[in-house]
Amino acid sequence: MRAIKAFGKGTLRKIGIGKENEAPPPKKEAEKMRILFLDVDGVLNSEVTRGGGPAPSRTPGGGGEAGIASELVDNLHLVVAKTNATIIVSSTWRLVPDRMTALTGSLDKVGIKVAGATPDLAPTGAGDRVDEIMTWLDSAGPVEFVVVDDLDLAGMNGKLSQENFVKCDDAAGLTRQLAREAVIKLSMHLPAETRVIFLDIDGVLNSVASREAVGTPQQRPTLCLSNDVAGVDDQMLGYLQTIVQKTNAVVVLSSTWRLEPEKMEELADVLATRGIDLIGTTPDLSPSCGGDRVDEIREWLKEASCSDEIWVAEWIAIDDLNLTGMNKKMKPEYFVRTSDAVGLTAELAEEAIRKLSNQT
Repeated sequence: MRAIKAFGKGTLRKIGIGKENEAPPPKKEAEKMRILFLDVDGVLNSEVTRGGGPAPSRTPGGGGEAGIASELVDNLHLVVAKTNATIIVSSTWRLVPDRMTALTGSLDKVGIKVAGATPDLAPTGAGDRVDEIMTWLDSAGPVEFVVVDDLDLAGMNGKLSQENFVKCDDAAGLTRQLAREAVIKLSMHLPAETRVIFLDIDGVLNSVASREAVGTPQQRPTLCLSNDVAGVDDQMLGYLQTIVQKTNAVVVLSSTWRLEPEKMEELADVLATRGIDLIGTTPDLSPSCGGDRVDEIREWLKEASCSDEIWVAEWIAIDDLNLTGMNKKMKPEYFVRTSDAVGLTAELAEEAIRKLSNQT
């Protein structure tokens, strides 16, 4: 049997804990605090998320959680998780209590804490946004920092260098690529970019017709199957291989197959014959009623965001269940739905390739 290269809950194992008579590791030099100065409009919202409307802070009475897009907050969470950065708000939202409350509440939901805000120099005419950031830094001591804003602050004021600045665009906000740039500038560490396919099996790599061919057309889950290729249709496996070859993606199993070790080993062997790398499984939240399949996918992504070994640049889920209908957290641009009647087709494989290649 082929060993599965493990990553993610359910297959990740810690080793070497509690060994005796080992010399303690050398003490590391204390790292500098990492600070992310955060704008909101054009960063955590955009023309797209606002439906083409103006930024909330530029609209009388605007703001609130309606002015914060969850998908852009997720990108900020990637930065914080990988760098342990502290958030200091430099946006004009800091000047309006209701907006600050909405902002801190939205970030707190995903475990991001706001530690403070830059001073307001506008009333005295003592400086612009960059000067406000520099004033905060003068009082903080040595830190590593990055400023994330849709205004061209580095062009506005020479005190801010490009090495400490990530410029967003109000058209799109904080994209995944810009989040990665922020990680690099904060930590000088370049995580490996990875495309991930969250893969179901029944109704994706097999179908009613393929199961009928081995005499079990209605048996689901396919854990009941015992044919030589573990219930996987060769043609559908070829379509998955095409996706992987054209996108260089790896596979994380989200199917119930992941709950049966023997089936997992068989599947890993089958995928390996086509050069498809199975790197792990999503966690099983069903015993604790902690969520559905979409929540399990998001939990895996959350765990990956804390790893120094992987940066999930793009991802999709391929499933015959209606995941977008099951949970609104699953956006259509990240989902390819198959049918149990026919499984994965050439057309759906092309859809998967497009969606893995066009994310921002």
